[in-house]
Amino acid sequence: MAMAYSPVFRAELECVMNGGVSAFPLDRIGETKSLPSWPKRLRYCPDCANEDTAIHGETYWHRLHQLPGMIYCTKHSMRLADSRVAVHETTTNFYAASDVIILEDSDDDNINAHDDLTYHKAKFLKIGKESEWLLNEGMSVDWNFDFQTKYKRLLREKDIVTIQGVADYDLITDRFNDYWGEDFLKTLYSAMDDTRDWIRQLYAARIVTFKPIYHILLMCFLKGSVKAFLESDPSENPFGKGPWPCENPICGHCGTDGCKNTEIRYLNGVATGFFQCDRCGMLYKQVKRKGKTGNRLIVNYGHVWTGEMSRCLIDKKMNVAETAGILKCTPHVVESHMKKLGLRVEKKYFRSPQPIGWKSETAEFHKERVLKIYEQYQEVTFSMLRKHAPGTYAYLSKHDPAWLREHLIHESRRADSREADRQLLKQIQAAVEWIQNEGNKERQLTFGYIARVAGEKEQELKYSKLKRPLTKTYLDAVVESREEWLRRRITAIRRNKDGCEPVSIADIKREMSLKPNTYRRYHDFIKRLIDELNK
Repeated sequence: MAMAYSPVFRAELECVMNGGVSAFPLDRIGETKSLPSWPKRLRYCPDCANEDTAIHGETYWHRLHQLPGMIYCTKHSMRLADSRVAVHETTTNFYAASDVIILEDSDDDNINAHDDLTYHKAKFLKIGKESEWLLNEGMSVDWNFDFQTKYKRLLREKDIVTIQGVADYDLITDRFNDYWGEDFLKTLYSAMDDTRDWIRQLYAARIVTFKPIYHILLMCFLKGSVKAFLESDPSENPFGKGPWPCENPICGHCGTDGCKNTEIRYLNGVATGFFQCDRCGMLYKQVKRKGKTGNRLIVNYGHVWTGEMSRCLIDKKMNVAETAGILKCTPHVVESHMKKLGLRVEKKYFRSPQPIGWKSETAEFHKERVLKIYEQYQEVTFSMLRKHAPGTYAYLSKHDPAWLREHLIHESRRADSREADRQLLKQIQAAVEWIQNEGNKERQLTFGYIARVAGEKEQELKYSKLKRPLTKTYLDAVVESREEWLRRRITAIRRNKDGCEPVSIADIKREMSLKPNTYRRYHDFIKRLIDELNK
């Protein structure tokens, strides 16, 4: 297909297809890329063959039926049948379809040899229709764009790669398999006799060798169809395409399109963008990391907002509260900017009347308040005291801290917190049990892996375990460090060796597919472990 070859090759191919003569031979170009994934024999649709005979008096080979991954006819939704003509024989001999195809009554059940192909019929038809669209429109598409860059920007929109485009191939594989289904992909690759782990090769040097079927699968995963992928225009800016909304509440562009992106700073996989309104001068910043976009934080309200604040306070003699109402912000914001500008407004203080039934502050009075809360809720925490008995915690922590400690419990030990801890522990234990029984046992048992299986976000799980002692104890026991994982995997490799045959570095690299950085960092540890196991 056109997407897999250079512009020069596509131009020469189109010239030949239109009756011209190529400037160089095209016979063998791209053969090693495409031929291995093609079907073993020429295929045909019985219904198409019957229609061809009725219309033209003879049948012919349909090029769409011969494409990799084509299992069903897109016109009749019928399983394609294999002819007796091997594809490799067509490179030297001509076989007329009318001499080979035997017309029969259309009976899809007679062709269905594998239930898995039938089960995934809808997805095979999806691949077929995308291939058909490319066959008809591919030569008119401008393929001169950077595939890797566009793929990574769309993966970034799905929160699968970092802001700077660093790929988590395990996460990409998981999401890709979730979209297509692992059973379907195994069936497709088996039908194509393809064993390449191409998802982990999404970088420029290897993407050039991608087969067209890989591009179809990836484009559908990212945008739903090849056409939608080609029409998409992902932004180079991680914050999307501008202009961005203004956050100044008294600006006419507030909430609309008044801001431009003035700067982006990157640090540890986090992007911080700065946006300024041309009309009012307001400047705010926003943080974005993989899977999360922070709130907009105003750095400078700008000259319009500051000028209106000064006019209200100085010219109109308004107080802070009235000024805050005009500026549509909190009084604290106004006071903060007054300090920056050196403005002073006289404050009036009023003493609040004592509540009815007020008692002088004594230890007995505050202890009585604590006991009443305990009688009502059967437990007392700091937040309960702050809500139901203001001032009690401060008084007792100063005058009788020992008594307060006896009657106060930590928030994490509340009944509802203990129950939440038990429920989270059950969820995590079930996830770990699934990983150990049905998951990828060769993979390191990390927080991220457990969180994805348990349906939780990694950062939220790490934060939650700090407040859940049972869950924290369990996770600390099961989560593997890199050294523990290496020991487990290398020990298993040594155990699987026949007899007393020693395990070597080559065995480790072959079985574990260690990344170069990981191997260099843990080289000494791996060497010591191999020596220990071989003894």
